[in-house]
Amino acid sequence: MKNQTQIYIYNENGLINPESIKNFIIEFTRNSMFDFNIKWKSDIDPMSTILSEISDDNLELRIYDYGYVLKLEGSLLKTILCLRDFDIFLDENVRFYISPSQIVENKEELLYQRGSKLKDISLFLDKLFISSEYSKALSSL
Repeated sequence: MKNQTQIYIYNENGLINPESIKNFIIEFTRNSMFDFNIKWKSDIDPMSTILSEISDDNLELRIYDYGYVLKLEGSLLKTILCLRDFDIFLDENVRFYISPSQIVENKEELLYQRGSKLKDISLFLDKLFISSEYSKALSSL
């Protein structure tokens, strides 16, 4: 495995309220540990299902229309850190799931444990990807 990954963050019932999704994106980028740049649908492709792309060096989070699915791509370490940021910022009453593929199905084995520590996040991703690369990436922190 390279030092890069992509994961999907989702909930079939929605992650972010569609009425407040733009505000969520702005506030998340403001409160994240990363220096994100925001691109909106009009900057990407008005016909796309991508509502927004927020990116930093070697990290990109795509938010799709209606807020059901997000795609997180980047270095293993930055992905772990961004996932923790997302967990902290998202409404604590919302459950979300992680998948290495575009299959969006709320399966219990894919359920992210809210409030996880970085080590637990890396172990969860190791198990999900059948790898030890995430734990190794975290050890470089």
